[in-house]
Amino acid sequence: MDKDPNLLTVNDIAAMAQISTETIHRWVRQGRFPKPRKIGRASRWPREQVEELLTKGLKAA
Repeated sequence: MDKDPNLLTVNDIAAMAQISTETIHRWVRQGRFPKPRKIGRASRWPREQVEELLTKGLKAA
């Protein structure tokens, strides 16, 4: 199965932002980062949404 380049995994986002995957999960729980889309058991985020968040910066806690 080919990976959809428009959907990112938590590992993809962590590499892009140079943060840990646990930080992303914590931000999701805190409401600082959008919840992922579930595809079966897999969690994915739309690339455009993530890139926009990383460009504009995350909202303060």
